[in-house]
Amino acid sequence: MTTDEAVARLEVILAHLWMIRTFLKHADEIQEDEELLDVPRTLFDSIRAVEPAYLRGDYVDYVRRLKGKLSKIRRVAEIFAREHQRVS
Repeated sequence: MTTDEAVARLEVILAHLWMIRTFLKHADEIQEDEELLDVPRTLFDSIRAVEPAYLRGDYVDYVRRLKGKLSKIRRVAEIFAREHQRVS
């Protein structure tokens, strides 16, 4: 897979993550739960971190930046997977 193809696939995934972030950000059920509030915050930070590289067309930097955020994304994905039924 080329870097361009990887970025195209990642943009679709990040668009879905943005929808999850928006849902959680506005969910009253999580407003008192610091652990769950970390999910939309981390997604926001991760998605916005790659935006400048995407806008410049620097896809190598885009992938590098996203790799740097991957451990945080995985951590909040585990939190969301464990707790989603409580807030969905």
